[in-house]
Amino acid sequence: MTDGFGRAAWIGIAAAVAVIGLDVGALHAQTGAPAGSRPSAGDAATGAATGASSAPTTSSAPTTPAQAAKPLRLGDAVTTITRALFDKIARPKDGSVVEVVVDPLLDGKTGLHTVAAAEAGRRAAEIAKAYPHIRIVPFTPEALSRKPLLLIGTLSAVQAGAAGQNAEQGGGQAASAQTPDAYRVWFTLADTATSQVVAKAQAPAVASDVNASPLPAEADSPAWRRDAATAAYLESCAETRPGEALRPAYVAQLPVAALVAEANAAYAARRYKEALALYRRAAALPDGEQLRVLNGIYVTLDKLGRKTDAEEAFARLVDHGLRQRDLAVKILFRPGTPEFVRGREARAYPMWLSRIATRAAAGDACLEIVGHSSPTGPAAVNDRLSALRAETIRGRLDGASRGLGTRIVARGAGSRETIVGTGRDDATDALDRRVEFKVIGCS
Repeated sequence: MTDGFGRAAWIGIAAAVAVIGLDVGALHAQTGAPAGSRPSAGDAATGAATGASSAPTTSSAPTTPAQAAKPLRLGDAVTTITRALFDKIARPKDGSVVEVVVDPLLDGKTGLHTVAAAEAGRRAAEIAKAYPHIRIVPFTPEALSRKPLLLIGTLSAVQAGAAGQNAEQGGGQAASAQTPDAYRVWFTLADTATSQVVAKAQAPAVASDVNASPLPAEADSPAWRRDAATAAYLESCAETRPGEALRPAYVAQLPVAALVAEANAAYAARRYKEALALYRRAAALPDGEQLRVLNGIYVTLDKLGRKTDAEEAFARLVDHGLRQRDLAVKILFRPGTPEFVRGREARAYPMWLSRIATRAAAGDACLEIVGHSSPTGPAAVNDRLSALRAETIRGRLDGASRGLGTRIVARGAGSRETIVGTGRDDATDALDRRVEFKVIGCS
């Protein structure tokens, strides 16, 4: 099946790559097929290394490195799966081009935009230049109005064996540092005219090629949580099958995502006034109250030196987190101590904690403060240290709003609830050293 944009569904296979798509059959001969004639999920097929296809009987969840071919260099993995998809896009009979937008790729565990994810997106865009009938266009609200194809993707760390499974699933027990064996690179192509997934491709990539450091806007952001928009993106990429729809929560906020992508790019280029205007445009949209938008407004105001406005923006960020009943803040401590780090990154901590205290007090909220640590060092030490750090935060909040301390409980989670789990103790796993503020019932 194709329409005026040359949309098609395919099945193919390349070395070390699994490509899952809708069975084309004689669909390439059609143009402008009505929505009712689009294949259903029952038309989905999978390709094996031999190139054979058959209707899938299990979930299209990706394989682990133990089940897949040897991991490729990251650039080769991206090149191969991109070509596997683009090779099957039919040339429109009227000679027009197929427009494709790329919603910037995410790290599959943290949901952050990372250096490696950005590199993968740029490489896919470069490969598209070899296809005269395909044009990668900027991911903007205006482009979305033309109903292009949409490419999304994730890079997810994978560990083999039981230890890796425990690290991926949380496990509830102290985790040991786990260096990824590989990264799973997932690309999903969808039709924005129907919100339907039309093809998927994945390949394993060498872990040492993946720089999981967050990009500037998110590296500078004070708060983190897996919000609905991010979760819906990740699920749309990894959990849908060809013929199924993208997650509604993801589709609904695509105009917001487009503005955030523009804003993040402007922020990275240090065009802070432009970034602020874009974040504010995103915030004004129906689905614009997202943590990444509120983070963006705060960090750009901070970069512009607008202290009072930045403090008010942080207060709105805190209010959002309290309404969601969970907010993780990146407060860093000196190694092995419950004392804050010294230097530029800690200058805002007193303001952050003051605002958290006043907003929690104003809302009569009761809080559980949870300290976390990365999985380096003995588990017992991490448990004690994370508890001391949570108590430090509790004391600071009580000092900022007298009486609030009676409505706060503090505990240390040690390394039992890591998100990244590599134990690198750098920017790539900063979330493992977060402090969480959870709204709980008052007793």
